[in-house]
Amino acid sequence: MWGDRGDLEASFLIYGTGCLNRTNPIKSLVKARLHPALEGTMRLLMDFNGREGSSFLGISKTITRKDEYYKRVWNLSEALSQQDALWAASLRAAEPLAEDRALGNIEFGKEADLLIIEKDYLTVPKNQIANIKPLLTMVGGKVVYEVEGVSRNPDSEPRPQISRR
Repeated sequence: MWGDRGDLEASFLIYGTGCLNRTNPIKSLVKARLHPALEGTMRLLMDFNGREGSSFLGISKTITRKDEYYKRVWNLSEALSQQDALWAASLRAAEPLAEDRALGNIEFGKEADLLIIEKDYLTVPKNQIANIKPLLTMVGGKVVYEVEGVSRNPDSEPRPQISRR
C-alpha cells in the first residue's frame, strides 16, 4: 500500500478504494498480541515526485496512514501509536531474524547500534515524523554517519563509568 505511485494506482484499478480502506491491518495484529515488524522503515526512501525522502517516511505512514500522492488517509483505525511503531521498527524487526537477543533495543550485552535524531520522536507531532533527520548513527559501537559537529571530542570530558549488573 505504501509503495510507489504505480502500486497505488494499480491497487485502485484492481481492488477499488474500498479494499485500500482495509489494507495493512497492523494495529489489529498488535491488539492480537502478535509482533508485526516494520522492516526497512529506517532506510532512505523516495517520495512520489522522485525526491529523496526521510528515513522516517515509512514509519510516518504507519502512524498517519496518509499517502504522499493523493494526500488521502487510508484505514485510520489501523494506525499505530508512535510508541508501537517504534517497537515495530526496532525490537520487533529483529525478532523474525532471530536477532532480538543481540539487536533491537539498548541493553547491556547487545550490539551497540543506535541512531541519534534531531527531534524527540515520541513528542514530535505525527505530521512531522517524516521530516526527522538523523544526526548520528552507530553500528557495532562505531560511528558510521555523523552530521558535522554533533559528537564531542571523547578526550574533552571523562567518560561515564558503566557498571555491570
